[in-house]
Formats: sequence, structure tokens, C-alpha cells
Amino acid sequence: MRLGIDVRCLTDRYYSGIAEYTANLLPEIIAQTSENDFFPLFCNSFKHQEIARLDWLKADNISFINPGLPNKLFNYPLERLLNWPKLDKLTRADVFWLPHFNFAAFSSGFPYVITVHDLSFRRHPEFFNYRKNAWHNLLPIEKLLRQARKIVAVSEHTKSDIIELLGIPEDRVKVIYSGLSARVSVSEAEKIRIMADFGLNKPYVLYLGTLEPRKNIEGLIKAFDSLKKGALIPSNFRLIIAGAWGWKADKIRKAWLDSSFKDDILFLGYVSAQEKEILYQNASVFAYPSFYEGFGFPPLEAMSRSCPVVVGNASSLPEICGAAALYCTPGDMRSLASALREAIEDKETRARLMSLGQKQAQRYLWSKTASQYINLFNSL
Repeated sequence: MRLGIDVRCLTDRYYSGIAEYTANLLPEIIAQTSENDFFPLFCNSFKHQEIARLDWLKADNISFINPGLPNKLFNYPLERLLNWPKLDKLTRADVFWLPHFNFAAFSSGFPYVITVHDLSFRRHPEFFNYRKNAWHNLLPIEKLLRQARKIVAVSEHTKSDIIELLGIPEDRVKVIYSGLSARVSVSEAEKIRIMADFGLNKPYVLYLGTLEPRKNIEGLIKAFDSLKKGALIPSNFRLIIAGAWGWKADKIRKAWLDSSFKDDILFLGYVSAQEKEILYQNASVFAYPSFYEGFGFPPLEAMSRSCPVVVGNASSLPEICGAAALYCTPGDMRSLASALREAIEDKETRARLMSLGQKQAQRYLWSKTASQYINLFNSL
């Protein structure tokens, strides 16, 4: 089989979300296939040195198809308006996989699979800025899903959104849960460096993810502020917020500036895999009070490091985290503050969450995800 794959997301400098999903799943898919399978990978970039850093892409049965056109020309004028070039013809693939929505054209009836991670932009357009909403409106989403032979949803919640919001028949959507990345080893010297750089000598609540409205970081800051004001948690506790700044982040900055404890709130920006490992390992509690998630990697990553987790009781998070998390109502600051305090102060709750979290995280394996994808591709 020649499986064509859209790897344009792997040209990003920093991997998160879709890029991280693709970078973790692809080597598992390739490892589980035979030497007679070939993988023409489609990217469109003048330079793809970011992809070249991935050693597993140097296998003999992998090739790159790169037209080398500016994306401003390729995406909308060619793919969207002229419906050209056809990616199946360009890659000579038997089956093609799109790991996410993107501009793409295929020959009529060609079997391709598209993965949908979430429909937050349809469910909550208010969480996105004008540019993001304009981009989503330009993408031929309905057409891509309508013509796809099969659609993969990363959770039952995402599947129900696809059916409800886009009118896709249920039998065309298959749920395949994501996996968890392997833990990275960190040398003792590197650990000491990270601990010193981030000042991890005090207990802290950790958030990790992109800083955008649907993640409810503004609410997290206010909940942390109320706990400190009421002396409901030890005075030396801090809130560490790791992740790249996203869109519509002004309210997050304002909440921080308005906080009486802003000196105890640290914004780290994008962190490396090694830094992420140490942050998870040393956190007293991981907070992810999101309003909407299609799957939600960070809570499971924290669980796998025996860190108690507090998440929003919304969208896919109860489905993915099960009984291994403490839940709050995302829009209710008191609910979030109460859950954080319990996760910090109650020893029995902490022990229960740490034990259940380890077991819950072990359910999500990239090898299992890959085998389900391979069965799907072979069926087409």
C-alpha cells in the first residue's frame, strides 16, 4: 500500500496540538507496517528543515512530495478555488490521510481519511479572533468531510459534535483515541538547571497548554488569587503557567495584572520536552479548567507523572479522564478554587488521584492508536 500523508503541520518550529499528535503517531504507524508499504509524505514549504530533525523519517520507504510553492498561492487560489493539484495524483497514493483540516483536493471517489480533533471553532467561535475565524471559514471543511471515505474523531464527544454540527452520518465517523508520548529522560545536570531557571523550590499549581480563551486561564488566575487571599492554601504556593501565547489573550494578562499575588504567578512561555517533564514531576497539582477540549493531552500527561489533576467538567474531559481527576465547573471560580484546594490539602484525595491517574494514563497508547488506523487504511 502507498499511504499518502499530509505532514504540513510538521514544518512548524514548535510542536503542540496537531503537530505533536502527528509526530507521535506516524512513527508507530510506519513501525507496524511491512517493507512493502510506502509513505509519500506531502508538505509544501520552501524549507522543511523542521521535518528533517525527525530521524524516523529517514527510512527508505519514506519520500517527500514538496511542490515548494508559497502557501498563500497553494492554499486558497490553487486548492480552494481551482481544486488543483490533486494530492492523490501528486503522491500516487492508494489511500491518503489528513491528520487535520487543511486545503486539499482529491480526484473524485478517491479514498481519503481525515482526522477531526475538535470543532471548537464551530461550537465556540467567540473563543477565536477574527483572523482564526476567517481561516476556518476559508477552509472547505464541509466538503472535505462530505467527500472523505472515513472520518476519525479523537473522542466520542468530538464524534457527536461532527454529527450534530456538520450533519455527517454516524456510520462515517470512527472514534480512535489518541496515545500518550513516552516520557523523556532528563539528566541530573539538566534537572538542576531547569529547577533553578524556573525556581521550582516552592510548591506550585501547574497549567500547561496554549494561552487562549477556551482554556480558562483567566478563571484559573482568579481562583488562585482567591485561595491566596483567604489563606486557604500555604502562603508559599505559586501558579506556574507554561505554554505559548495564543490569541485573544488580553483578559489573561489583565487578570494577572489585577492579581494581588501577581509576583507568585509565573508565565514560562513555550517549554521543551525536558522542561515539561520536570514541571509535571514537581507540581503539587495540575489544573486544566478548560471550557472545551476535543481530547486533552496535558491532564493525561500529568496523571502519568503521578500528579493530581483538576479539570473542567465539560466537553470530552470527563470521557478521557474518567474517575482519575477532580472536576470543577469551568465558568464558576468558586468551584475551581474549591477543587484546587481539595487537590492540594486533602491527603486522601491526593493519594486516590495519583493512583487512579497512573492507571487512566496507561489506557492511551500510540501503538494501539496506530494499529486501529492501519486497520482502517487497509479496509479502504
